[in-house]
Amino acid sequence: MPKWLRLVVVGGNSVGKTALIHQAVYKNHVTGRPMFKTIEDVYEVLIEVERGIKERFRIYDTMGLSKGEISKHYMNLADGFLLVYSTTSKRSFLLVQSLKRDIEKSRGRDFPVVVIGTKTDLKEERECDCKVASQWADAEKVRLCEVCVGERRSLQEPFSVLAKKMAASCGE
Repeated sequence: MPKWLRLVVVGGNSVGKTALIHQAVYKNHVTGRPMFKTIEDVYEVLIEVERGIKERFRIYDTMGLSKGEISKHYMNLADGFLLVYSTTSKRSFLLVQSLKRDIEKSRGRDFPVVVIGTKTDLKEERECDCKVASQWADAEKVRLCEVCVGERRSLQEPFSVLAKKMAASCGE
C-alpha cells in the first residue's frame, strides 16, 4: 500500500474544485461563499470511502485551466485524477473531455479517473445536458457523478469509486 494515494483534481476555472475538496474533507463549504483563485494546494487527509474504511489521500488542488493541458509533473505524479466541470459551463465539460484524452494518451485507458459535474443546484443556468454527459462517460468507460457540493453525501460515491480504482492500480 502506498503511503498516500495521490489524487490530482483538475478542471477549468471556477468549476468548484476547491469547494468540492473543502466539503469532502472538512465538511465546511458554504454554498455562495466567495472562493479565492487557487494556484496549488495540497491536502493530506483520511477520507472514509466505505463504512469503517478510510484511505489516506494526498489531494493536489490545481489551478483552473483554460486550455486542455495537465502539467507533466501532475501527469507523472498522480495515482488518479478527479476531473471536474460545472454543469453551468459547456466549455468546462469540453475541457474535461480533452483532459481525459490527454490522460489516456499519457497513462493509458485504464488509469483511475472519475469525472464530477458540479453546481447541479443551479438548474436555470445549466448548459451541459445530463444525457450527453452520461453518454460520453459510458463511451469513455469512466464514472461520472453530478453533484451539488453543498450536499456532502453526494461526494462519498465518487471518492469511494476513485479510491478503489487507485488502490487496485497501485497493487493494494
